[in-house]
Amino acid sequence: MKQLTVPFRAVAMTVLLIGMNNNPTLADLMLIDLPTKVVTCDLIARVKVLSLQGDLGLTAVCGVARCEVLESAKGLEKGAKFDLDYSDMSDPGVRYKAGEDCIVFATIQPNGRYSTFNTRDGKYAVEGHSVLRWREADNKWNERKVVEVLAIIRGLVDVPGDWSKPVKGISVLLRPTQIDYTIGQNIGAVILFKNTSNEPVSITLRGFPIETRTYWSLAIRHGEDQIVNPTPHPHMTQQNIKDYAKKHTRAYSIKLAPGGIGSQRLPRINNAQKGWGVKNELNYSYYAMDKPGTYSISAEGHNILPGELLKTNPFKIVIHQNDSG
Repeated sequence: MKQLTVPFRAVAMTVLLIGMNNNPTLADLMLIDLPTKVVTCDLIARVKVLSLQGDLGLTAVCGVARCEVLESAKGLEKGAKFDLDYSDMSDPGVRYKAGEDCIVFATIQPNGRYSTFNTRDGKYAVEGHSVLRWREADNKWNERKVVEVLAIIRGLVDVPGDWSKPVKGISVLLRPTQIDYTIGQNIGAVILFKNTSNEPVSITLRGFPIETRTYWSLAIRHGEDQIVNPTPHPHMTQQNIKDYAKKHTRAYSIKLAPGGIGSQRLPRINNAQKGWGVKNELNYSYYAMDKPGTYSISAEGHNILPGELLKTNPFKIVIHQNDSG
């Protein structure tokens, strides 16, 4: 099995979601970021559950929900009807009931039916005009208007899906957690990895030793010409960095089956505050984006493949003036 390295961070367990479609047990242990779900899922929509079928005697399937698309974000069009397998036999599990209104993230199966993505991480109840327990980019659970949630999802669906040219069987894709921001808002991004080879690949995240640690550097432009350079973390001295790296030597692995997709979060790329992480995945730096306008962002992965860089294609976000101030 091939062994690769990618940037390490203290909470790297959250990225052990790769091979999700091939190994759901591992993926079920954690919540998956929105960009990964948008890229991976075949269907994202607000649906109404029309009826249920009981246990079909299929492994890990409790029943099938017959659904109608009320509002589409990706995949089937409004008014389309489809069948959705579900099961609550595992933990976490998911279950549907007739008449239910919800937003679902689903992948299509060989049998033609759909399956809820990562079980409970692929279903959000809708009540009135609001989505209940919607998970924001900051990982907090919130109630949010349906129209706002669908706008965020559609914005991510519309981002060009240009995977990088494969390097030794690995392609990468950089995705924002949303497209539109206001000045001062935390800007998040996600690195997605795809195994384009015919063999399983294990990617190991490491932050030590310092000299060969893996990290991402960003290329950011404001408008056409203005370059946003990295700013060192204000609370991390060289000695702090060395001490931190020595204390966090544990490595984490992501296993990718052929065709499998996985991700690594790059949270709050535009700021650094004490207690909000040391930015080791960004080489202990951040990128200040404090002016309104359009920003183009791409990334390079260092010390992932011997002698080579993993380079993503760019995406664009828009930062708006904060009128409330």
